[in-house]
Amino acid sequence: MAIGTTDRDLLITTLFEMAGEDPSAMGRILARLEVRFPAIAWRARGVVLARTHQPFIDAGLSIDWWTAEVGRYADGFK
Repeated sequence: MAIGTTDRDLLITTLFEMAGEDPSAMGRILARLEVRFPAIAWRARGVVLARTHQPFIDAGLSIDWWTAEVGRYADGFK
């Protein structure tokens, strides 16, 4: 079964809600997604969606820093 773009985006935003502002938790999840579903651009799409994720904006989160840390953790967990 393929994961469509709508489902992918919904999954990513759900993971944002679960991991919150913790880049370590999101990095661990991202690492597994990239290993299990390598054809999907999880990291690139996550960056795009993080920039519009209202809870991140409301918290004043440095989204570019957060997404870079998520990527760094994901690389470390692989």
